[in-house]
Amino acid sequence: QQQQQQQQEEEEEEHEGLSWENWWKRDKSDVEVVQFMGKDNTSFHTIIFPSMLLGARSNFATLHRISVTEYLNYEGGKFSKSRGTGVFGPDMVQSGIGADYWRFYMLHKRPETADSSFVWNEFESTVNSVLNDQFGNLLFRVEKLFARHCVHTCYRPTLQTLDAAVAYTTHLEDYMSAMDRFEMRTALRVAFRLIARVNAYLNEEEPWKAIKCHETNAAALESICNALAASLAATVMLHPFIPEHAHRCLERFGVLEQCAPDAIRLDTAWQLLSSVDAQRLDSAATASAPLFEKIDVSELRARFRPPGRAFAVENVDGAITWPFVMLHFADVNIHKGTGAEVRRFLAEQLPDVPQETRTLRQRSYADRRVQDGVDEGEFAVSTENLATQLQANGQLPRINAAVDIYNALSLRTVTVCGLYDVQNIVGSNLRYKRASGHESFRAIGRNEAARAADFKRGDWALVDEADNIITLALTKQSSRVAVTTCTTEAVMCCQGSPAHSKEDVEAFAQLVGAAITRFCGGSCTRIV
Repeated sequence: QQQQQQQQEEEEEEHEGLSWENWWKRDKSDVEVVQFMGKDNTSFHTIIFPSMLLGARSNFATLHRISVTEYLNYEGGKFSKSRGTGVFGPDMVQSGIGADYWRFYMLHKRPETADSSFVWNEFESTVNSVLNDQFGNLLFRVEKLFARHCVHTCYRPTLQTLDAAVAYTTHLEDYMSAMDRFEMRTALRVAFRLIARVNAYLNEEEPWKAIKCHETNAAALESICNALAASLAATVMLHPFIPEHAHRCLERFGVLEQCAPDAIRLDTAWQLLSSVDAQRLDSAATASAPLFEKIDVSELRARFRPPGRAFAVENVDGAITWPFVMLHFADVNIHKGTGAEVRRFLAEQLPDVPQETRTLRQRSYADRRVQDGVDEGEFAVSTENLATQLQANGQLPRINAAVDIYNALSLRTVTVCGLYDVQNIVGSNLRYKRASGHESFRAIGRNEAARAADFKRGDWALVDEADNIITLALTKQSSRVAVTTCTTEAVMCCQGSPAHSKEDVEAFAQLVGAAITRFCGGSCTRIV
């Protein structure tokens, strides 16, 4: 009877602890309500719902803090279960890729200050080059160095020596501040700044060279211990992002045999070196497998490829009065640099446009901007910038095959054009309009200080559905839609001038479309 009574009391206590009132009634709990929301739910959860709770006059706990994110898109478009666009929880579970990798990438792309996009190529490169090559290789380096040379050393770093070596306290404070603000993406980047600093520290100290001359060189052994201590602290920083691998890492170094996981604290994580099982590490180091594995998402990318987008372009209030053509490239494979075959093709195919026509077109672009009040001629048209670079360097910049092709054709014909990566274009309905001055824009090659001067009210702009500027007509392209070797789908705008005929622009579009698909594959269709 006593056992039954005790069990009943425990069940009642457990039930009482799980009662919703313990979480939502102020007189029964000191719980702080913290919510994580997408931006479309902000007004309800910060104004309407708290007002309803206050109006109930039942002493309900109301919102204390809130973390709001922008939208996460999928390959440049919107997630949609009904249209089969995106990858979702069950798909991730069945993908064969561990949860840590998904979690790491999603937090790496967390849209804390602006919309971001899930991109398969980026997922693969982020896991392989950031998580594996930067963090995984650092752990492998310090493990081998420590096991080989430091098993019997008694040196243990202090907070002061770690600060001198890798500015540890600065990184720790930045990390904790970001986490307190719920800026997980920022905190993740801080952790990787520490990882990069530790890697740089090892490269600077080069302890392996000193040890070759003297096996017990104190400075060399201390630098290895400093690096391992900072690496273990970085592992604790990364635990919220990759819990399974962080646990495995601490287990591998024997730390968890000395410290219970719940006893490990972030503010003292730099002291975990004292808990490393050096003898076990020495015997296991030669047989240890890499902590991370590289992933290949080619099959998943093909399986979850979003339906092709059908782009449409609206010329708002006749903002653009000269002829223009827009093209859609799909399934392209853009190569790094311009090969000899491409340069030979361009030399043979570049149209012979009379100098008088080229001069007239260049002047027409600039004059029209002044006539329409866009500027007073202070911004150079893109074809002018290309001519300046050619004159200064003797050649056009080599970026990638697609960009190099259209740059060469654009300069030769004095026809402005640009190619824009679809994955960072929101929606399918594009608009040519006069800028209001409130759009989002960062030009290629422009720093933060110069961004405010990049555009102004009244400029011609091509924008997506989120009012992000894709390009300022004739002058500057947004860095967010820059075409890279990861680009597989893109749109191009070929913009004539008052001195161009409609036939001139169409002929140019046909030439540049054929050239890009010849060397980058895929297909090219006309949007407008």
